[in-house]
Amino acid sequence: MIKKLTVLLLLLPCLAHAAEKKQNSIELGILTIEQANNLNTWSSNKRIEDLTSEPQSHSRVLPIVLFDLNLRYGEGNLLYLKTPIVELESSDIALGTEYQLHNERGALDVSLSFFPFDEEWRNPFQTGIDRQDTDVTRLGIKLAWKKILNTGLDVDLKVETIDVQDDEIGELFSALKRDGNTYAVSVSYTLRPARSLSLKPELSFRRGDLDGKSNSYDGYTGSLMLIYANRRSMIMPRLFYGVRDYDESHPLFDTRRDDHSWGAILMATYFSPFDLKGYFVRGFLGYAETSSNIVFFDAEGKFVGVTFGYDF
Repeated sequence: MIKKLTVLLLLLPCLAHAAEKKQNSIELGILTIEQANNLNTWSSNKRIEDLTSEPQSHSRVLPIVLFDLNLRYGEGNLLYLKTPIVELESSDIALGTEYQLHNERGALDVSLSFFPFDEEWRNPFQTGIDRQDTDVTRLGIKLAWKKILNTGLDVDLKVETIDVQDDEIGELFSALKRDGNTYAVSVSYTLRPARSLSLKPELSFRRGDLDGKSNSYDGYTGSLMLIYANRRSMIMPRLFYGVRDYDESHPLFDTRRDDHSWGAILMATYFSPFDLKGYFVRGFLGYAETSSNIVFFDAEGKFVGVTFGYDF
């Protein structure tokens, strides 16, 4: 759930762009992450001595580049290129179109996505020597029906294919192969109890259908986001909780993996700082944790950051 903690950060600016209804935006900033995760190639030791110790914490400062570029056509339709985040544990770049249905039946959103700069350990369970990383190719397609029948209901379907270039652990244990597909469906509803206040509960299901049965899983996530907005500011807290149940016993730990994840994020946006029209400043912080019945898969992360952006 927090294999890459940037998923927690970048989700909120993406949703904020939608809430602000701006045509285009670009955003630059800096992010400080502290994370402990044995599966992450930068937030875990290259060399580990055993498989029973909790992951050690590592810190990193990262630049942030976000964009949401749109070209309008027809009656309210869009072609877009943007950096949204889906709950696939990695930031993606999406190219797609949003088409408005007639008679206020909502909008259809179809997009293709790819995930740059993704890496895995060739063998994350190797001990006593330095682990080596390898590239991962992730490609996805999404179909969404938004504002169904002119209500706050949204339904998203997404399929992703995963290819680990040098899956060394999968060659040693067929049950741990990591190539395959994931299938996800999410349902959310936006409630507006007041003019400046929105609540968005969301439920999602993900099926990880990987070549290795010990890595295949069913995942369930629930989240609640609040959006408070006025003319000069926006505040967006989000809470989530998720579980993953894996199909078969892990061959190295002789037990079936079971993960529980939770987290909280807070983002605040201030528009037109110093009376600079079109510009905005965001601040954000968050915490996430994964607790597994196998200690090796425990993970924890927290972040804080700030960005400066421009809507046009």
